[in-house]
Amino acid sequence: LSQKLHIMSFIGNFFDTCHILQPQLNALIAASKSIKNSQKLRKLLEIILAFGNYMNSAKRGGVYGFKLQSLDMLLDTKSSDKKMTLLHYIVKTIQEKFRDVGTFESEMSYIEKAATVSLENIRADLTELDKGMEVTRREYEARKGHDMEPPVILNDFLANSEGKVTKLKQDTKNAQEAYAAVVEYFGENPKTMAPNTFFSLFVRFARAYKQAVVDLETMRKLEEAQMYPRQSIRSSK
Repeated sequence: LSQKLHIMSFIGNFFDTCHILQPQLNALIAASKSIKNSQKLRKLLEIILAFGNYMNSAKRGGVYGFKLQSLDMLLDTKSSDKKMTLLHYIVKTIQEKFRDVGTFESEMSYIEKAATVSLENIRADLTELDKGMEVTRREYEARKGHDMEPPVILNDFLANSEGKVTKLKQDTKNAQEAYAAVVEYFGENPKTMAPNTFFSLFVRFARAYKQAVVDLETMRKLEEAQMYPRQSIRSSK
């Protein structure tokens, strides 16, 4: 009885589990490939590296790269009056000289969704699906072995589900390979850096970049507002 109840529960939850896992795998694959292939992001990182080398050249000379975690530090380095961060200067430079690079986020797909994905949990869920399928197959074969007609629900379920499990396994393999490729591309270790950590770095950076754009526009308007009264006074004189 317990095995039959387990099979009923497994069948009842199977398609919901598939509908949860598939979008996560799709997001992981899309986000990994889009970040790795983004030319604008690559150019932006080159500009950031150039700024870093310029600022640190007197201390330790030029370097050939930097850790992705350093993106978070762009907000910590500030001007002497504390009004502008290093990110503000970088964004200002990009707006003036590399305008096309500023739309780098358009080349990154599903990074927010990918930042919520856990490969470890996906693998665990896939293992449970495999176990459930094995138990269900054994029940099906046992009934046939005792010359009993397997229930229609078992026939229909096995016919409709085995292909879905095979696809999930293949997509999981593809997601792991795509993720490993993009993490290694940026000099990180996919075994020690989880997707939620990796993609969250880009999510935070994209948000900080957009906020810096807003900040610069606000600063520009304030400067204009402060200049306008002086111009009015001069013209009246």
